Amino acid sequence: MAGKRIEWFWKSNDNPFSNEESAEWNRYSDVENTIIEEAFSTLKKTHVIIDDYHIDFEHRVQIANDDKTKQRPIKRVEMNKEEGGRLREARFMPNPIVPS
Repeated sequence: MAGKRIEWFWKSNDNPFSNEESAEWNRYSDVENTIIEEAFSTLKKTHVIIDDYHIDFEHRVQIANDDKTKQRPIKRVEMNKEEGGRLREARFMPNPIVPS
């Protein structure tokens, strides 16, 4: 039996609450994902603060700390560990240096 992992996403559309365009979802970073999942499943929190925004689990939204009108839907997805085969992003530099 394959193991499961949880991934959290935020809706990145220009108008995130519009149903007139295809939904575009961005993954939270590995560190953010771990913090969010721990707050949600282990600690049973109603919200969690991540840098410049906080997540309201009850309403499933991400809210900017400096402007409560800036909100985006979030979602929690259970995936097979093998699914996607993505590499942990924190292990790699965003712009690798090519040796000369």
